[in-house]
Amino acid sequence: MDSPHDSSALLRAVPLHPVHAGQDRDLVLPASSNRPCLISTSLTRLLTSCNTHRRFEDHVSAIASARMLNEDGRNSLRTALSQCLAQGLLISEQQLIERCRQSREAEQPPRKRIDTVGIVTRDRPSHLRKCIGSLVGNLRTFHRNTSIVVLDGSSEQARQVNRSLVAATSSETGISIRYGDLGDRIAFLYRLQKAGIPKEASEFCLLPQGGEVLSVGAGRNALLLETTQQLLLSLDDDTECRFSHHPEARKGLDFGSESDPMEFWFFRDRASATSFHQEEAVDLVGAHEALLGASPCHLLANWPDDIQITDACGHLFESLLTERGKIVLTFMGITGDSGMSCSGSLLTLLGSSYQRLTAGEHAFETALTSRELVRVAPCSTIGHSDWCMAYALGLDNSEFLPPFFPIFRNEDGLFGRLLQATGQHAFQGYVPWAIMHDPGPGRSYRPSEAFVTTVGFAELLGACINDCPISHAIQSRVGRFRILTTYLYELSVLPEQELSEYLQRLVTRLHAGRITLLESSLKRLDSPPDFWRRELKRVVETGSRDLGRRDRFVPHDLATLDGSARATALLKELLGRFANVMTWWPHMRQCTAELQQEGISLAPQTFC
Repeated sequence: MDSPHDSSALLRAVPLHPVHAGQDRDLVLPASSNRPCLISTSLTRLLTSCNTHRRFEDHVSAIASARMLNEDGRNSLRTALSQCLAQGLLISEQQLIERCRQSREAEQPPRKRIDTVGIVTRDRPSHLRKCIGSLVGNLRTFHRNTSIVVLDGSSEQARQVNRSLVAATSSETGISIRYGDLGDRIAFLYRLQKAGIPKEASEFCLLPQGGEVLSVGAGRNALLLETTQQLLLSLDDDTECRFSHHPEARKGLDFGSESDPMEFWFFRDRASATSFHQEEAVDLVGAHEALLGASPCHLLANWPDDIQITDACGHLFESLLTERGKIVLTFMGITGDSGMSCSGSLLTLLGSSYQRLTAGEHAFETALTSRELVRVAPCSTIGHSDWCMAYALGLDNSEFLPPFFPIFRNEDGLFGRLLQATGQHAFQGYVPWAIMHDPGPGRSYRPSEAFVTTVGFAELLGACINDCPISHAIQSRVGRFRILTTYLYELSVLPEQELSEYLQRLVTRLHAGRITLLESSLKRLDSPPDFWRRELKRVVETGSRDLGRRDRFVPHDLATLDGSARATALLKELLGRFANVMTWWPHMRQCTAELQQEGISLAPQTFC
């Protein structure tokens, strides 16, 4: 282990959680020791400046430059930081790694395996055929006996095709597949209602809505209930088990920031995207099992390859010190259709992704108009953000997870926001392979200015969740979830005028923040290409002009569904209905577990 005074050691202040104690002193509770101590307020401020890993002298230089200190001031600063080292208030990377390797977490037994691969489908038999065929092939190649469950929300005609497909696949391969259709789901709802779950809550949570309303979230909720107390891998029916990796992939483990670590490549068509690099055989279940359900501390202590913790966000850094938290979601990269709704967010890309985006005007136009891309992390990465796309999603469902919003697009993005709000120590793992995503032709991006002029229902509800105050003292996921439930219910009973004004402020704040982000990109980058600058300025100017529009809070998917005239009334209704689902969700999970003990399931048809 390196010496704390080793000039090459990368040092960082431990989280302190200070409370002012009077007389220019603070009571701090260092995460590294959990023993309270008194330090000067000036020392607290000094340590707050040391929130990234740097060498001792680099910390001195950065703080001295910010405070414009002379040499005497620098020497005083060195003395103060040396005092922090002696008190254990600064810790080196190597000390942290050794601490994890000697912790209780390092000695924990192997994690549970993924119990089930689930596929949610509705009225897309041709997609399901490709998905389940490639999945079965992958499980057989890697000798996996993982259970498969298909939850089908299709109409009667497609349901018959899907059931026959599942039966034939099982018969041909010898792999057992469980299947549940809408009839099975309705029968299960009846049992939930007999157990005391209100009909309105259970039906909105689990059943597809009528007409053209997208109800993917309802299928995902059924899958969460079916796999309660399990580790689950959820595949969308438009994915195929065809995998590729980052061109500069490495075997290490990165502890990352609060942003998505995946990098982008852009293509004019699917053929260009799939030929970008050679497909390879990947153990789908094993790739997710390497991260899912583990604690960050356990992974750091036991990872066989290089580890990088320099860029770890504050939450991850504290998790490593306190041995708390675990990986509750795992993501794969994507090849093919991006799954994104708007190209405007691409204007915020940094690093090598930005370089590829702006490699030329034709490349730039392709990126903003073609949905075909490759998006993948360079290595296994642990992160802490609310980003979530569920096309190939690992979930640790052995502990409490919130429900998905049952209808509309971006239900997975909203789920990520809700999970982050309820789980302070819930982390994400990024698997360093991309899976094929092929929803078929006909999809297009909304124009890039939509990034700062319109909002979807999921984004709006996510903004409400962000605005809910929850004390850090409340650690329980269920406890934090109940606070959010009450908050959304209280919003749903506001008078329409008050709710409209509140939502207008939230959306204005959301769009103003995105405009600021885009403007900061203009200021940060030296000599960006003119075509990129023109497009970014156009989007910013459009968003700025639009900030005063009074109906900007009306979600575009809601306006399409029912027009803008009664948007607020419909928003109130949906907020109230989801708050009702959230109220009963813990009870649904408990009732489902009890029903499963009796052999009653959402997927009772077994083919083998």
